[in-house]
Amino acid sequence: MLPLTTAQYFISIGIGATCLIWGYVIKLMPLRWFDNISIKEDPLTDEQEAAGLVAKLRKSHRQSVRQSARNVKDYNARESARVSGRASRGVNFPRESGRGGAPGGGQVRMSLNH
Repeated sequence: MLPLTTAQYFISIGIGATCLIWGYVIKLMPLRWFDNISIKEDPLTDEQEAAGLVAKLRKSHRQSVRQSARNVKDYNARESARVSGRASRGVNFPRESGRGGAPGGGQVRMSLNH
């Protein structure tokens, strides 16, 4: 990789300085100038969400939460089956030193907290 030329160096310094100056100008603006601006915060219906541009470009937050919940449920089911399969074959679970082993008698559970 080549070092920056002098012109490139000063351009990058100028871009950074412009961002700092612009941020300071924004902070100096009185809040009353923005009183008339409001954002509708009502949740979208399923029809509105499906018809929106954002829904076409990325998954919605609700969809990803649902998918995460399904992933957690599937993971817990797989781990429970794996653990009960080991237990029925008489396989001992290794204990972690100093921690007393896995909680719940060796069963692994994953939860989704939000």
